[in-house]
Amino acid sequence: MARIRIAASLSFVSVVIHANGKKLPLQRVLLDTGAARSTFRALDMAKLGLTIQDGDRVVFMRGIGGTEGYVPKAVDAVEVGDLVASPFTIQLGELNYGIPMNGILGLDFLLKTGAVIDLNALEIRKD
Repeated sequence: MARIRIAASLSFVSVVIHANGKKLPLQRVLLDTGAARSTFRALDMAKLGLTIQDGDRVVFMRGIGGTEGYVPKAVDAVEVGDLVASPFTIQLGELNYGIPMNGILGLDFLLKTGAVIDLNALEIRKD
């Protein structure tokens, strides 16, 4: 189980990314059931050795804010409380939306882990 925090009328969770034998805790990740893919700030992911390289495939996604390019990268695991997706593919992006955040936890993670979002208890957990 992990706590959901509400800030500026948005839901945030803490996430731990595992890659290259390292782990990186991120405190401000938007919980977004409307996002198809989980995306994390490229600046944060560089701490795990995940960087955008020449020749990386760029994927374009369209949302309310328009169309943006992202680079998919494989990680060992993405962990939110007792929910773990391993292995998992994330997207690296800038995430310049005017809201301070380290990433977006999308439907890909939620479906893979069978996450239950309990808004009464403000928690995300396994069923």
